[in-house]
Amino acid sequence: LLNPIFPIYSSVSKLILTENTNWWNKQGEFNLKKVEINLYDNSSKLYNDFKLEEIDLISTSNFKTDEYIGKIGFNRNEYIGREYDFIAINTENDLLKNKEIRQAIKYGIRKEEIIFEVYNNTYFASEFPLDYGNYLYDKGNEVLVNYNVKNILNEAGWKFDGNIWRKNEQNKSLKTEISLMVNSQNEFQVQVAEKIKQQLENEGFKINILKVAENVYDNNVKNRNYEIALIGINASFNPNLYIFFGDNNLSNYKNESIDELLEEIINTNDENT
Repeated sequence: LLNPIFPIYSSVSKLILTENTNWWNKQGEFNLKKVEINLYDNSSKLYNDFKLEEIDLISTSNFKTDEYIGKIGFNRNEYIGREYDFIAINTENDLLKNKEIRQAIKYGIRKEEIIFEVYNNTYFASEFPLDYGNYLYDKGNEVLVNYNVKNILNEAGWKFDGNIWRKNEQNKSLKTEISLMVNSQNEFQVQVAEKIKQQLENEGFKINILKVAENVYDNNVKNRNYEIALIGINASFNPNLYIFFGDNNLSNYKNESIDELLEEIINTNDENT
């Protein structure tokens, strides 16, 4: 539809897209004749030009734009992004290999509260890596059960003693004390980690936050050297669930049935399958 006109000089400040009149011979059928794209080297001038009506449209992932452009004089359209934050739980850990502990962590974290307090309600709570509209995920399959941490752990034989949950299992004395690793250079994830600590400790866990430098963090994730870790990825349009369930996944999770399903998926071209 549009032909780009690229400046021949290296310091590009603007791109101009014009109507391609040869496109399927559909001459004169489009109301949009030209689009001018301004390129900015800093966000301050971008927001200022927007407020001055020098530009008509901006796209941004900054959830604090109100601080720069106010709340009136423009229309806001929100769409689901590809940033996906989740907790990887190392299932080879003596405590975390217990399913009820992982369930308790899930139901002990109030995601909506974190989104409100840290992200100003500009993120949304996710239940699965595909639940942003991918055709493979059916929200109708979500099991909505009124679980709570106390019921989950009581039913599994855990006892609440000294402000923490305890259990003797296979000659081992276990208690719900866990280290949570987070990238110290990601300020928002550090805030999220603090909220998770607060929420889970209200449920009888002891959470030790490990704030590590980015290079150490990356190496620990690569080698699965953590108990639980707060991890952020950019999900693709064709997400690969191997990162969550396949060989060498981020939780060291092993399940033969899931392995067989993933193998079946790789070897089929049938969308229905």
